[in-house]
Amino acid sequence: DVFNCKDVPSGIQSANVTLNGDVGSVRIINDDSGTDSSDLSVTIADSADVGELVFTGDASVSVNGIVDAITGTMIGPITIGDGAYVGIGDGFFLGDGSELVNGGSIGVSDANGLKAALVAGGVIEVNDDIETSEVKPFYITSDTTINGNGHSVTSTSTEQSSRVFSITGANSDYVIPSDSIVTINDLEVVGPTVVNYTRGITVHDTVGLVLNINGGSVSAGAYAINIGGGNSGLTLNVSGTTVSGWCAFQTHSMVTEANFTDCVLIGTNIQENPASNGFSTIVINDEAVNASEASGDLLFDGCTIVANMTTKATQMAIDIRSMKNSTITLRGSEIDMSETTAPMICMAATNSIIIDGVLDVEGTATIFSENPEDGGTVTGGTISLDENDILILNNGTSYVGKITGPDRTIMDLNLVAGEGGVKISVGSFIIDGAGSGT
Repeated sequence: DVFNCKDVPSGIQSANVTLNGDVGSVRIINDDSGTDSSDLSVTIADSADVGELVFTGDASVSVNGIVDAITGTMIGPITIGDGAYVGIGDGFFLGDGSELVNGGSIGVSDANGLKAALVAGGVIEVNDDIETSEVKPFYITSDTTINGNGHSVTSTSTEQSSRVFSITGANSDYVIPSDSIVTINDLEVVGPTVVNYTRGITVHDTVGLVLNINGGSVSAGAYAINIGGGNSGLTLNVSGTTVSGWCAFQTHSMVTEANFTDCVLIGTNIQENPASNGFSTIVINDEAVNASEASGDLLFDGCTIVANMTTKATQMAIDIRSMKNSTITLRGSEIDMSETTAPMICMAATNSIIIDGVLDVEGTATIFSENPEDGGTVTGGTISLDENDILILNNGTSYVGKITGPDRTIMDLNLVAGEGGVKISVGSFIIDGAGSGT
């Protein structure tokens, strides 16, 4: 036990305590003498391993070794040094005026611990599955690396717009600084399963943010990865991750650079409302622009993109709604349309799809341009069709590239579909419809 004893007859005004060895537990005790944390400092040396650090009073604590769990209500600063580790135990709270500074790593096992750790940022180790029913999300407000270690963070809230993680530059209480880097590794991010605008990870109004998601999964009933409005210079890197929802990924922000590598993106429309037709696994919304003078490419490299319909409400794979020359590159990827009757790709105005390598298509794949007079363009690479697969280009859609069948015969195309569209199937390479080109 370490006491605050400022007003004892000995006249001691402050005390410094350093622990160099292993200790089962350390308890900071407040004797109600009116002291504050500056009167008592406790240092856990790099040679020390403390089983439990219990706060019932005020102190300034520096951890350079290991603390398996901190509990109680902390008053005063606690600083975690380089290479040090602190686990947050049950019933731990940050009191008024307290500060948690993380230069090492923090271990968390429940929602309360994760909230406290995110205040500090830095490296966070998730040591158990975490669940919350609160509508308030987990806010990320600084450079942060979350190592999920195969565990999950789940929101079971049924309230509208509930989400698991939120990164924002607009909420005065939870602003993330410009040019921050957030990395989420090997974590199952499980958003609410209801479809009322719920999200797994949402990002709004940030400047220069880099968001990296490696392994694990991100899901939600509505939007799994939601890049909202107001972001500037955002870079999203997703690798080896399964992303699923009504919409797996969408952006509302100008010049969004998104790179998906070896991912599975699944969009499933479970809505009964026919007005829910026309949504997609991947959506670039009207406000999102790929400006030629800025980095804004959306790349899907080695990915599988799936569109599923479970009701009469349709589900597309890719929907480019932007009117300002947005571009998606599909490199060595697959689009599975076998469980939907909707178009594979819908493009407004002069948007384009670039195929790099082979795009394997399953089912009936329609590439649809909303404005035939100013249609979208598909260029480069090869579209692979099996015996029962069909590629349809609607009126005004341009395709410049190759088509290959199961016998590896290749056909070069350079055409613009005319009224009624063009249907392409393999076997004998049947082209049916009106168009111009070669």
